[in-house]
Amino acid sequence: MDKSTTFGSGRAPNNAGRPELTATDVSVRFGGVRALEGASLEVFPGTITALIGPNGAGKTTLLNVISGVVRAQRGRVELEGADITRFTPPRRAQLGILRCFQSPRLFDSLSVLENVGASIWMRGPWSWDAARDESRSMELLDRCKVPRRSFTSPAGLNLVDRKRVEIARALTGRPKVLLLDEPAAGMGRREADALIDLIRELQADLHVAVLIVEHNMPLVMDVADSITVLNFGAVIASGDPAAIRSDPNVIAAYIGSA
Repeated sequence: MDKSTTFGSGRAPNNAGRPELTATDVSVRFGGVRALEGASLEVFPGTITALIGPNGAGKTTLLNVISGVVRAQRGRVELEGADITRFTPPRRAQLGILRCFQSPRLFDSLSVLENVGASIWMRGPWSWDAARDESRSMELLDRCKVPRRSFTSPAGLNLVDRKRVEIARALTGRPKVLLLDEPAAGMGRREADALIDLIRELQADLHVAVLIVEHNMPLVMDVADSITVLNFGAVIASGDPAAIRSDPNVIAAYIGSA
């Protein structure tokens, strides 16, 4: 997908060039519990991929494997074709795999500007330049549409603005792949739409690959270029939203979970 492509003009093909991120044949067990069994997915540059499935399907576990929090017993994770399977979470973050959590993890003892500025400093260069870091922080917060009146303390921010701040912090790492764990959780439709509009805008402007774990199916069908469906730790379908919507295995899995 070209950087100038807008979502209203159609969806990106699922085989557009080399994947930015690939997880292949990933299996994870916790004791006797099978969390993932041979799960694979691809995330392409400049596209939004959704990872969906019933509760307990293994979505968060696969996200944890990709970010390095959980080590798989079998399988491989690649970034731009390079094997990163054994890399630590900090190393993966340095390479451009950044994650935002379902519940934003902000430091309420710091100002909003300091939350983002601290992330800039931690990613280097290892020298404190207050003017430079404040300017960069304000640029990222403005880009994520955080109201300037809120730049002091995050304690009074509503949920959508807290998530905007967390996305701004992730952007300090210049992500190649942005992992979003249930970004619309706890939001009404209007708030969720506003956040998803921001994600679309960032994806188009920065040409970043986005992987979303989400339960809001109308939102997923609206925003995703491709969808991978997990059930009981295994991939049961992968394709564009139209194909997933009519897939009998997906319909059976969701009806069964209800």
